[in-house]
Amino acid sequence: SGTRIVHAMDEVYTHLVVYMPGGESFIAVEPVTNANDGFNLRDQGHDGHGVVVLDPGAQVEAWSGYAVQ
Repeated sequence: SGTRIVHAMDEVYTHLVVYMPGGESFIAVEPVTNANDGFNLRDQGHDGHGVVVLDPGAQVEAWSGYAVQ
């Protein structure tokens, strides 16, 4: 179709979930900070889990954006 989608996001997003339902003409794309099952992966000592641990009262901000060209 010639359509191009550009996705930009903060570095805190280390993973991307892409859902493509069978038989449909769309996809869902969601940037996330952690891998699927990231909490268990972290607890099991795996690298790359992406879980962000914050101190009480702390917060993290991030942005994500899409451009359709």
